[in-house]
Amino acid sequence: MIFYTLFLSSVILVTTYLHVVINLFIVPEPYMDEIFHVPQALAYCDGNLTQWDPKITTLPGLYLLSAGVLNVAEKLGGPDMSCSVSNLRYINVILNWLNLVVLYKINGIRLKNESEANRILSTLSLGLTPLLFFFSFLYYTDPASTLAVLLMHYAFLKERYVLSPLLGIVAICMRQTNIVWLIWHGCNILWQSSEDVLTKLLQPAAPTAAKKNKKESRSKKAGKNQKEVQEKYNPGLSRLNFKELRSVWPVLVKKVVPKSFMYAIVFGLFVAFVFLNGGVVVGDKEAHKPSINLPQLFYFTLFAMIFGFATVTSEAGNTIEIIKKNKFTYAFWVVVGLIVVYFNTTAHPYLLADNRHYTFYVWKRLYETRPILKYILVPVYIGFGVFVTANMNLHPSLIFTFIMVVAFNLVPQKLLEFRYFLLPYLMLRLHMKPTPSHILAIELIWAVIINWFTIQKYMYSPFMWSQSSEVQRFMW
Repeated sequence: MIFYTLFLSSVILVTTYLHVVINLFIVPEPYMDEIFHVPQALAYCDGNLTQWDPKITTLPGLYLLSAGVLNVAEKLGGPDMSCSVSNLRYINVILNWLNLVVLYKINGIRLKNESEANRILSTLSLGLTPLLFFFSFLYYTDPASTLAVLLMHYAFLKERYVLSPLLGIVAICMRQTNIVWLIWHGCNILWQSSEDVLTKLLQPAAPTAAKKNKKESRSKKAGKNQKEVQEKYNPGLSRLNFKELRSVWPVLVKKVVPKSFMYAIVFGLFVAFVFLNGGVVVGDKEAHKPSINLPQLFYFTLFAMIFGFATVTSEAGNTIEIIKKNKFTYAFWVVVGLIVVYFNTTAHPYLLADNRHYTFYVWKRLYETRPILKYILVPVYIGFGVFVTANMNLHPSLIFTFIMVVAFNLVPQKLLEFRYFLLPYLMLRLHMKPTPSHILAIELIWAVIINWFTIQKYMYSPFMWSQSSEVQRFMW
């Protein structure tokens, strides 16, 4: 805990310094999408809750949070704490500190058998993920959206099945697509509760063994034995015939419904919102119409491989062995991937019109100028899928569910935007098997290098457009 506090304090000092430099000397005025977010937040700070910019696509969760915090801060600390570009951005800096705290709490649960150093390295490598770090210095929704989803996940891990979906509402108010993570946690509860109930009802020997293992749970050996017992005796929903299912159905409903009820309620409210709103986005609906963009899953794999390269490469040998043993299945999915790339590769007009984003250069210099590259990369995409299925710390049915949830999150998005990949990446890593500390250390160093490069590029490499007098800057 002492070392974690020292590392967190270091992050607080560095990010505060960068925030001050950026806001006093580099970019004091709203930049990029801040020209929409900042005026909206200022209106809410002034108590004007009816004003709304039709170009904003997300619900007003971030603006309500900012107005509430800064109005209280102004009363306590004076005019210097009032709503301003700098203070609104500093809200995000603070939110990212909280992301580190919640990640540490989550890792305390999922990595409870690992060393303190491993938990700290995992927390820092994820909390300093380049996109999350970068957008903590701008007034965007990403830090708040990430924090709300992480809190929902932490409450789920603590078995707070009312608090978790309530935090899901907060997450949706930050960004509507976070509904997929509420669905994910609801599916988890349905699966886990069903499996537990069926184990107890259909296998009388299982409770005895589980009870015996529970007494020995303090030792690693007992934990391993308990897992073996569960795997041996757990009948599973998918292996029940109709007669067995009918016999256990009343008990199943009685046990499962109370845990999943609030998730279902929140999901129902979201469906009603989409129906009444005429879509998921609040504004600018013409530019954000849902589409079927399957290659988004492939772009996400590259994103995850780049930022998690140390973990991916450390398991490359095992992944290749799995592919060799399942070469026909692998070949089938490669063919499917090639077909998807050929028929479904599209580029959003925004992607090709804005050279301030790194995605512009990825598309222009890789996919557009070298069309063959998108086909060459397909075996790599599928290989990453093999890596995921082999290394996620979940039942195969839940791995499939996770992939579907990520697909529902990404596939409807026509625009290639790296920010869309942030939460899927974090949630993927939080469901992976424990990673060795030396691999996490490499990933942390890699994240720091990327953060240094992108922040330096943003601050000190401005450029101009011929048709505009405003300074432009590179960003994710």
